Amino acid sequence: MKVFLDSSTLIAASLSEEGASYWIARQSLRQGWRLITADYCVDEVENNLHRMTDAERLRWVQRIRPRVETVVTWLALDR
Repeated sequence: MKVFLDSSTLIAASLSEEGASYWIARQSLRQGWRLITADYCVDEVENNLHRMTDAERLRWVQRIRPRVETVVTWLALDR
């Protein structure tokens, strides 16, 4: 199963090991889920790293980020 995580979910998973967002990341290995996010979501998380504590940044870098596959997004607007 593919599970898309938006930037708010990724940030929430990094901020706390107690919430549902982190639970999804943790369960993904056990359940065989593919976690997917967009490149702009990763950018948004990384732009907010300065607001996180050292432990929260470490959780992002070591536990969350390695489990999430990033897809490149292309935006096309038809005027």
